[in-house]
Amino acid sequence: MQTLAVTLAEASFLSHWIWPILQFVVGLGLVIFVHELGHFLVAKAVGIKVERFALGFGPRLIGFQWGETDYCIKALPLGGYIKMLGQEDLRPANEVEDLDPRSYNAKPVWARLCVISAGVVMNVILAAVLFVLVVMIGMDSPAAVVGAVKKHFPASQAVIAWHSGPTSRPGGSAGGAATTQPVVTTGLEPGDRIVRIDGESMILSVIGNRIDRFGRIALLAVTSDGDDEYTMTVQREVGGATWEGTTRLGVRMGATDMGGEMYSFGIASAHDTTIDKGGAGEWLTDERLDVFEDGDRVVSVAGRAVRHYWQIGEILQGASAPAVDVVVRRGEKDVALRVPVWLNVAKPLVFLKDGTKINEEDYRTGEGEGDAIELTHLADGSRRTLEPNDVIRPEPLDLLGMSPALVVVAVEKGSAAEEAGLKAGDVVVHYGDHPLPTLARILETSRKVGEKGTRIAVRRDGRTLEVFDVIPRKEKGQWIVGMQNSPHLADTVVAGVRPGSPAARAGLESGCVIDKVNDRPVKSWLEVFEALKALRGREVTLAYRRSDRPEAETRTAAIGVLDESAFDPDDYRRMLYMPAGRFRPLLVTLRREGIGEALGWSVRETGGFMLTTYASLRALIKGNVSTKGVFGPVGMGDLAISTARTSSINLIYLMAYFSAIIAVLNFLPLPVVDGGHAVFLIIEKIRGRPVSVKVMNIVQMVGLVLLLGVFVAVTFQDIMRLITS
Repeated sequence: MQTLAVTLAEASFLSHWIWPILQFVVGLGLVIFVHELGHFLVAKAVGIKVERFALGFGPRLIGFQWGETDYCIKALPLGGYIKMLGQEDLRPANEVEDLDPRSYNAKPVWARLCVISAGVVMNVILAAVLFVLVVMIGMDSPAAVVGAVKKHFPASQAVIAWHSGPTSRPGGSAGGAATTQPVVTTGLEPGDRIVRIDGESMILSVIGNRIDRFGRIALLAVTSDGDDEYTMTVQREVGGATWEGTTRLGVRMGATDMGGEMYSFGIASAHDTTIDKGGAGEWLTDERLDVFEDGDRVVSVAGRAVRHYWQIGEILQGASAPAVDVVVRRGEKDVALRVPVWLNVAKPLVFLKDGTKINEEDYRTGEGEGDAIELTHLADGSRRTLEPNDVIRPEPLDLLGMSPALVVVAVEKGSAAEEAGLKAGDVVVHYGDHPLPTLARILETSRKVGEKGTRIAVRRDGRTLEVFDVIPRKEKGQWIVGMQNSPHLADTVVAGVRPGSPAARAGLESGCVIDKVNDRPVKSWLEVFEALKALRGREVTLAYRRSDRPEAETRTAAIGVLDESAFDPDDYRRMLYMPAGRFRPLLVTLRREGIGEALGWSVRETGGFMLTTYASLRALIKGNVSTKGVFGPVGMGDLAISTARTSSINLIYLMAYFSAIIAVLNFLPLPVVDGGHAVFLIIEKIRGRPVSVKVMNIVQMVGLVLLLGVFVAVTFQDIMRLITS
């Protein structure tokens, strides 16, 4: 049995690391080889002696001599070069002119320019060939369907004019289904399919106006300027019929997952109804509650049929019970499940210490950890800058400032939590010096105690156990125990109260139990949420008692009028309990059958990525895109390895993308790279004589120093991103 476990572990290591890394190395080697092959072939064609053809830099690993050329592979796979007689890229030139007729400097300008340009041309050709291969085989990509819309962004405010009704019978209903779609609506919605974007954009002129995947939408937004506007054609399913309309919308600066900001329409891609539990093997869950299996496809929730992922959220909006009936298609049969409902804060929020709520669209953080928070869209049009200590980030669930106790939903295998004996389903009642700790308290305590460890007490199956000793471990810059926590919704015990919140002003504190909202009894936080929803705009009073004093009398806390600043249902989301899984992205297959169609698609794809690279550099220079979104060699390698784990065809697409980018970056008019050499050759042609050796040496050395500086900076950023992610 032990031998089998070792064999499985070895197979997992090979498939998860060795094979993806090998694919990446081969793919990167191909991109580099083709680039240098272009230089080599044209150099030979114009009669230049090539002394060395090298892949990589640094110490020589292997190689051989064939004819007059040394072919070798070097230790650092970060590029390559060919060494031509009379040309020195990385070493200052001298005043001695190499008069050998086969030297690089002895050839006319047009010949040298052809040699310099050949690498870029070959990269463009390679990208086009790989894209043809990808699209003829077929590749899955996120569909151009709206999955979520951010408040206050252009997509949420877009006025849509519906100019055609059901596609089967304009002006009527399809299949007898009644449609009630008004002529004009405001705001894109989950499920809307974006089929076309028109506007004055060079990128659109290359890739075309038809939108076949979500990446096109995001790409266009990122490379836009703040005053750009586009006409978007949208399809929406209403009552079984498809409506089509157009809207005019611009872009707005928004935060990114990697930090920093970039322009966005304010929409996210959609998910499928199929469940992916690919990472579930790393976690221990409660099998009585974690009822889904990998590949389950949700077909109904609470007795209502589900065709699309976004319908699940709509159905759960009306679910006040702690669990709902869900039917999934598992293999060839339908399976009925009873699934708990989870309630969380739907989006990042921050609060000022006086309780003022700041939506995620209204602030941005600085580039570094602990940087100031800048409020960018206040009601009076002003901007304010706050220090991190001036604001409070809420717990995973924050109702009127009250946060529930935490329940362990999953335990990481091999973690301190597993070694201590914690199990999924445990309710955390004490951690370190804190009774009923919030998530912030747990993280803060773990950081303070570090390797000294602390104690945790939990309630399991209704009874409080003896305390466990736990020793946090430092991973990716954080001290963690190895447990996933979520709000414990099954009771109404208050674990934390946010300073300045309505609950704090009303006198509530940790340890209280909420019994009523006005005159409505509540026994779970879901019921508290439903009661608050029903009382929006009205006076609210909470009846409560102390959990540690069963004999204590019931007290009341006057919350006041429940306006949007105190409670907004849109700040929350209900979801199906899935501690070690997620819904897969909604994908569309990109495929062209004929070589002609595939070649046309490939040309647009190659040209689009090349133009996008220039647009991205322009956006970086203008400050429209944060430098946190820039990848260096380590980041590109990590991205490629992660992509190789999904599928080989996705990696081929990524290598084609890399080849197109390398073509652009290599021909920028910068010293050391091919574009810099081309600039010197053009100057030589115009002047009738080369640039002086002294000037050439200074420019080359300055360019090399700057290039190395950028290389070090982006590599450091890549490493820090990996450490903290």
